Amino acid sequence: MRGKTKKDVLTTGEIARLCNVAPRTVAKWFDTGELRGYRIPGSRDRRVPLQQLIRFMRQHQMPLEGLDTGAIRVLLVDVGQSYARALEQQLAADPRFEVHLAGSLFEAGLQAALVRPQVLVMNLALPGADPDALIAALRAWEHGGEVRAIALAAGVSDEQVESLLRAGFHSVLRAPIEAAKLRQLCDLGATGATDR
Repeated sequence: MRGKTKKDVLTTGEIARLCNVAPRTVAKWFDTGELRGYRIPGSRDRRVPLQQLIRFMRQHQMPLEGLDTGAIRVLLVDVGQSYARALEQQLAADPRFEVHLAGSLFEAGLQAALVRPQVLVMNLALPGADPDALIAALRAWEHGGEVRAIALAAGVSDEQVESLLRAGFHSVLRAPIEAAKLRQLCDLGATGATDR
């Protein structure tokens, strides 16, 4: 995967590569006003501020994988799709977060390689979810040492919570999950906390 772009202003060619389309398509988006930007004075060259590109890509549900949006990348791994979608929407409503969803451990591995999450939120009710093995695999991954791991767990005792924290999870949230608490724990500026 290409490195994340950190430029504040992009050319139509750069946008075409990021969106995997022809430069002519980007020019059309620009000329119709869908993609906002400006022309270089005395030239036909177009430039688009990064924030306008992010707005356009989100509006058209395009993946932001090639962009450094400044948002905290969260990978939410949960088998209960309707519940997971509700959590995803509540997190994504906050512009501080860029949320990705995986419905299985296999899909989580693929997503992690693509989006390089900064926060991993894992429902421990997933089939095959062994907390110790998950943390070991995460820490063995080249980018895993910097990932904040949050466990979603229903019906766990205080002793089990302590065991999960010792295993390497930064936080444990017990059901029912409050969106505000999850947002607080996903914020990289917040200290690790446990919902007790």
